[in-house]
This record gives sequence, C-alpha cells and structure tokens, in this order.
Amino acid sequence: MIDALDIYTGIIPDIKRIVGNNPVWILANKSDLFPKDLKLNKIKEKIEKLSKDNGIDTKNIFFISCYKEHNVDVIMERMFANLNKKHYPSNNIYIIGSTSVGKSTFINLVLKKYAKTVDLITTSMEANTTTNLIKIGVGKNHEGKDCYLIDTPGYLNERSILSCAPLETLKILVPKNFIRVKTYQLKEEQTIYLGGLVRMDFKCEKLSASFYVSDKLYIHRTKTMNAEKAYENLKFKEIVPPFNEEELKMYGKNHQVKVKTETSLNIWLSGIGIVHIKGMGEITVTHPEMVMVTLDYDD
Repeated sequence: MIDALDIYTGIIPDIKRIVGNNPVWILANKSDLFPKDLKLNKIKEKIEKLSKDNGIDTKNIFFISCYKEHNVDVIMERMFANLNKKHYPSNNIYIIGSTSVGKSTFINLVLKKYAKTVDLITTSMEANTTTNLIKIGVGKNHEGKDCYLIDTPGYLNERSILSCAPLETLKILVPKNFIRVKTYQLKEEQTIYLGGLVRMDFKCEKLSASFYVSDKLYIHRTKTMNAEKAYENLKFKEIVPPFNEEELKMYGKNHQVKVKTETSLNIWLSGIGIVHIKGMGEITVTHPEMVMVTLDYDD
C-alpha cells in the first residue's frame, strides 16, 4: 500500500527481495483527496514504471480510499477470488507499506465487513502503531486451507517527513478532506514558503504554480528580496510547521534543487504534496533531507 500523494517514496526499497515471486498488488490510498483535474491514468502509469524499476511487474494497481471506503469491496472480492484459484501460490495475503500509509485502517474495514466478531486494530497518525503481525482469518482456499489477511509493521520511510514528524505537524500535513488547489500567478523574483519546511524561489516573467497540499498547511508568498526577513519574523509562529528549533533539526540539513522549465513540470515533495508548474522560468527548491524532491515533466 502506498500514499497516492507520495508515490515516489511509497515503494519500499529492495521490495523484490521481500516479496520474491509472489504476486503483488499496489493499493494507492487517499485517492479521494485528488482534485478532479489531476489525471489518475497518468499517475497510474508513473506507479507502474516505479514498480518495474523496483523489480515488480504488476498491472494490478488500484486507487482506493480507506477513509471513504472507495474500492475496498472490489479489492476484497478479487482477493477472495484469487485465493480460490488452483494456481494461486499462497493462502496468506500480506499488507505491507510505509508507516501511517493506512494499512491498519484498511484492515479495520475488512474486519467490519467480513469478520463475524470485530476487534478493531488501533490506528493513529503517528508512526509504528502496528508493532507485531496481525492475522485475520478470511476463509479457506481451494485446498481447504485457512486463509489469512496479515497486517505488518510499517516500514520506517527515511525519505518522507511523515515517518518522524510529531502529531501536531502530522495533523497539518496529512489532508483529511478533498484538496482545494491553490494557484499563484508569479512574476519576476518571488518566493513561496510551504510552512517552514520548503522554500521555493521563482525567477520568471510569467509563471503559474498550483499547490496540491493540505488546506491546513500555511503558504506564504513574498518578494524574494524580503524572503529571509519574513521567514525570521514568522518562523515557529505563522510559518509552521516546524514549531520549534528541535523539530526543524530533526528533519536534517537543507538541500537545494535548481530547475528550469519551459512548459510544465510537476514537483513531488514527499510527505507534503505536489506542485504543478506551468510556464517558463527558473525555480530553486530548498528542502530538508527528509523531504525528498522528485521532478517529472508529464502533464
């Protein structure tokens, strides 16, 4: 299971060694948060390529929402159908993924819908809620063997800020509702802060930047010549998260990514969201180590 808003850090490194030759399905959770103008087919193609790059060749990629229960029934029906096929190699289904991606919430939905007695798993925004394997009986396969759905401890993703951010910050970064895109028309030299986590400096004649991020994340725009002063005056107050110096240090040293764009560009910020750029200009993204920046040029 991966976060549909964080696909580039969602696939666990060396996953091929973990799953071997077993069939793999990829469930992209939180897809209900996407604005309608974001093309899911394009994102599906990116996920497919990422899985191949990691040694997993699968066409079974599904967009789901554990929160709104979208596509969960479809997934379970297909899983049950596969368990009853003679060529299916296993009687266990393992749910794996990074911390806080929604695995336990998915398991809870399965318990509510398919289990005779419901004993819900503790879910939380904080990392490492599930500390042991949790086995749930889901019937028998074609050989009469008991079949289990197994929730595993989350992989601690060192490329995403969500794996270590305190609860106060997670409540801001993780969107709960449909994302309302914020678009800015930029000219000359301007700077945008995403909280106090990411700084984006723009040099352009005319360019638009659309932010697919949580509504709770404070976005501050200013002229680049005033950016440093604005940050020093507002950090840990309005420009949050982080909320203090200790949290800021936790995310690692700052790095810069410089890019030129002539048409359109997507900037994926792990644990934060997506920025869609349209137009010609130069962009400098300053980010901490635990916010991975990935660029792609597909509309």
